[in-house]
Amino acid sequence: MTKYFLGRPLNIACNNCKTPLQKDVPICPYCRVVRTDQYSRDELFDYLEEFFPTRLTHKKKPVSTAKRLKTRDFWEWYSFGIFTFGIGYYIYLLVTLKDMNDHWDYPHGSYETTTKNDLFTSFLLLLTTSFFGAIIIQYNRYQKLYTHILNAPRVGSLRVPLRGKSIFWLFVLQTILFLALVALIFFGISAFLAGMFFEFNSLWITLLFLIGSGLILVLYFLVHILIVIFEREWQSIFNDHIIWHMQLEAKNVSIFSPLAKDINYKKT
Repeated sequence: MTKYFLGRPLNIACNNCKTPLQKDVPICPYCRVVRTDQYSRDELFDYLEEFFPTRLTHKKKPVSTAKRLKTRDFWEWYSFGIFTFGIGYYIYLLVTLKDMNDHWDYPHGSYETTTKNDLFTSFLLLLTTSFFGAIIIQYNRYQKLYTHILNAPRVGSLRVPLRGKSIFWLFVLQTILFLALVALIFFGISAFLAGMFFEFNSLWITLLFLIGSGLILVLYFLVHILIVIFEREWQSIFNDHIIWHMQLEAKNVSIFSPLAKDINYKKT
């Protein structure tokens, strides 16, 4: 009857106890005698290591479960917003909020402030209040990135975006100018039509409203250009921060390591 040891058939005999053994077994499982005439010390250890591992093995590098971060081209989204009459820009706001949420899934220190946003609430704000909700969203975007960058590991000459309250008042001013522009145009046209209907000279009143509309339009564009500059800067700073995170991951450097400060932001 064939005997087995560790699932292998035994087909030779031990020189000491004469118990049947398998050919490639360097040690008798019964009397524990090593077959030194055929196996070296290293071969014995290799055999035992197969069943009783003691050597350290190299672990695979852990793969990040965080979503892959993306950089955005502000001018592409700005152009998209113009061609879609502002709808594309609202989509851009939601996309950047999601980017900030994905960014927070990467390792961060306890001293760093969160960049997480409530996407559902932000979507409802844009859907129900249009540019009024956009003002609140802009405040959150700027303020969260501002405080996060300030508390991030210092790397070279760190750039920070505009404060939330500063961009908030710029958007409020732009909204007021827009509403004033619409109101003046409306009253100017109304004065012109009233003059035609009631047969009185409304030319000067109409011109007054139109001139006022022109001045407000100029102010509106100046404020808008200023906002575009700050928006471009915000996206550039966030892109740099994202690239820094990806460099840390590529070089397998922890954000908690002193080496993290040696990886500089790449200005985009």
